[in-house]
Amino acid sequence: MSFNIFSGKYAEHTGYYQMNLNQMLMEYDQKITIDRMGSKLLLRGRDDDLIAGIINDMESDNDKIITILAGLENLDPTNNKQYMAWIIKNYIRNAFSIKRDRSHSIKVRVPLMKFEQMKNFFRSEGITTDINQYTVETLGELVNQYSDTDIVSNTQKKKALSKKMKLETKIWHEGPLGTLLTPKTQEASCFWGRNTRWCTSATQSNNHFESYNRRGPLYIWLGTNGAKFQFHFDEFEFRDDEDENLPIQEVTSLRTRHPVISQLFQRKEQEILDRVDTDLIEVIRYATRVLQNRWPEAESLMLGSSIRHRADVFDILHYFSKLCTKFPKSDWNGNNIIRWQEAEPMFSKFTKISKEYSIIAFKGIVSNDVDGIIEKNPKIKQFYSEMRKDKLRKDIPVYAIVTEPGLTDLYYEQQLTKEELEYYSKENTYMDGDNEVVAFHYELINPVD
Repeated sequence: MSFNIFSGKYAEHTGYYQMNLNQMLMEYDQKITIDRMGSKLLLRGRDDDLIAGIINDMESDNDKIITILAGLENLDPTNNKQYMAWIIKNYIRNAFSIKRDRSHSIKVRVPLMKFEQMKNFFRSEGITTDINQYTVETLGELVNQYSDTDIVSNTQKKKALSKKMKLETKIWHEGPLGTLLTPKTQEASCFWGRNTRWCTSATQSNNHFESYNRRGPLYIWLGTNGAKFQFHFDEFEFRDDEDENLPIQEVTSLRTRHPVISQLFQRKEQEILDRVDTDLIEVIRYATRVLQNRWPEAESLMLGSSIRHRADVFDILHYFSKLCTKFPKSDWNGNNIIRWQEAEPMFSKFTKISKEYSIIAFKGIVSNDVDGIIEKNPKIKQFYSEMRKDKLRKDIPVYAIVTEPGLTDLYYEQQLTKEELEYYSKENTYMDGDNEVVAFHYELINPVD
């Protein structure tokens, strides 16, 4: 079964490189070359003494061009003649001539042969292997800089460095699709991140590896297809080799479909979920910023506790407000509104939260003028009243948290049932937004006989 982790712009990039690879591997087509370059080759051949002496007695221009091409083809050391375009370009530009003493072979064929043999070495040194970046002269200068001894020595150094870097690296996975790893040192980060623009691998500017590493491990994916990604879950940063943030489509594809990277996401997401009781904000940030979609596993944990602090419930409402377009619409008294019905019992415990939720349900927005909108919109007001009907009943005892006896209006919004009051009494503190009320008092608002 084939597997493609790319979509969007990455699919285009992958297709582009594959297309060029196929073109490169295609055998040289002499007929197409004659059609496209024949006239220029004929003009150049007439000025080339050795070639001119051979083709002058030929009647057909086509035969003359084929003869010129045959001489040039001998200069390309590859089976599929992949350097013919470069050879023809330089020949037409008069960079070399075909000589009886075959000195042109030493000038062109021999450097091309060495270049082909040394490609892997050049890549390891960061030297371009795009033949079109060289002239006949600069290609000769390049290949003559290095001897076989240099290449062997460099290979040994690379192996020693690679062995050292593996000791400074945690390898999570190594397989046919690629390698997933975590660098433990800045040097290892630079080694594995070479040829990228990551600030954690920078050698010519400020390197930020230590700053990131203090906040959590970096994960680097080196795909055998050339793809390079870096993940930092503590900062919610997922980047490609150009240090660009991965689009949400790519994150989703890697998170759900990639055989290796999806396992990393599963493990890190479970770690985030395990902290829901101590770091609810992190859970919500991950859902709204990274997933940009509902997170069912997180929702079940958010709603699992029967009692939550008001500040927590505000955070859960924020989750809903950010992702409200992902929630289903349902009919309420002939109105098609957005609802998170499982969370409504929790929201209904708080006056302001209930109002904000009601406005989001109808309008899909958060407003600063909550009371104004409620009063001006009878349908929203009716929906809010139905949400709060159990809290506004007069036949159950309702308490209010206060800082001093008698000041029931100070925190009247947080009206508590007896069971809720007992929960807060155990901690002897109560969080109201950003204000912590310590050693609070409570009063019975509407006693029931």
